[in-house]
Amino acid sequence: MLNKKNPLKGEVTIPGDKSISHRAVMFGALAEGTTEVTNFLQGADCLSTIDCFRKLGIEIDNTKERILIHGKGLHGLKAPSCVLGQDPDQRLAGDEPAGGPPARAHGDPCVPGEKAGHAPSG
Repeated sequence: MLNKKNPLKGEVTIPGDKSISHRAVMFGALAEGTTEVTNFLQGADCLSTIDCFRKLGIEIDNTKERILIHGKGLHGLKAPSCVLGQDPDQRLAGDEPAGGPPARAHGDPCVPGEKAGHAPSG
């Protein structure tokens, strides 16, 4: 039993959240200036989102303690020079629009010798 003489004290670190981590990268990329994100979930899906936005021209610094997203504003994204992801049916940045079909990434492949409109093999 706790009483006023012996209050509960301490610090808790909440684990990173996948959904919030994805959105932090997306919003940071669309913001103007630098966004600092701490407690980012360093899982494969979230790292893939970082990779996608790097291919869209956003500089992102990723360290164990934080990520820094150097956003370029609402109209600052550039077209990727390659297909985002290896599967042509892969959803862009891991999210599906509410009430609609998944967003698809199309473009010229990153791998030389591959046909345009097809995902690189591998």
